[in-house]
Amino acid sequence: VAYQIAVTGYAGRYGGGPTINVGSGFAVGDRIRVSGFIKVTGADGLGGQASFGLRCTGGSVAWLFNLALNSDLVLTPFCFEAVVPAGVTALGLQTSTGYGPVTLKLENITVQNLTALGLV
Repeated sequence: VAYQIAVTGYAGRYGGGPTINVGSGFAVGDRIRVSGFIKVTGADGLGGQASFGLRCTGGSVAWLFNLALNSDLVLTPFCFEAVVPAGVTALGLQTSTGYGPVTLKLENITVQNLTALGLV
């Protein structure tokens, strides 16, 4: 399943994308991995950018990762690992685009609990 967000024209500055809820199935201290594919078109380094990250609910850490992309990417794999910090009750993959016309496309998003799988 592909997820896509687009901003058309420079008047559409900072079109915040909805959060993709990655659910539960983790505990504080678990190592998780988020992977998939990303494609960015229309980013120009002059304000046209796309960003995505794994946002935390609860606890004192706001993001497990947050990446801003200021240039185009062909369909490219991504993979991030992080340990769930104390107090976190939910995680969400959040997307946004700035200015435009920028398109951010995420595909085949997979979230794995490496601790529960016995891989760490």
